[in-house]
Amino acid sequence: MESKRTGRREFIRTVSAVAVGAALTQAKAADVKTSGKRIATFSCDVTPPLPPVIESPVAWQVLPTGTVLFAGSAEPRSHVSIWDSARLVGATTADSTGAFALTPAEPLGQGPHYAVARATDAAGNQSLRSQDVPFGVDTAAPDAPTLLSP
Repeated sequence: MESKRTGRREFIRTVSAVAVGAALTQAKAADVKTSGKRIATFSCDVTPPLPPVIESPVAWQVLPTGTVLFAGSAEPRSHVSIWDSARLVGATTADSTGAFALTPAEPLGQGPHYAVARATDAAGNQSLRSQDVPFGVDTAAPDAPTLLSP
């Protein structure tokens, strides 16, 4: 189609749905007056990242403090959200190797907890949930022993 304002030919293509996976498209344009050719190649990332892997805390670990270090691996440079059951406790960015670490601003409370993580890549694709990691926080000192007999 030709633009009425500039007299240049324009190529417009709208993609409404793309199959899962990376799509590659090339557009070529030739200007008859200058014989210049322009080629634009781009890819469309529609593949979600793999679910993150939470390596810390370890499943079924009982921690003596509510200051918990969540660490693990995800797609490199992805945005990682960490959840304690249904409550978002924080988010961080995985480094170039995919490693991530986060200590929430607020300590977690006494009792059982379930850590879950999700990754979102630069294209906005969101991973499935990581496997739940059950752990506990026990900051209470045990009761003093009672002597039952001399």
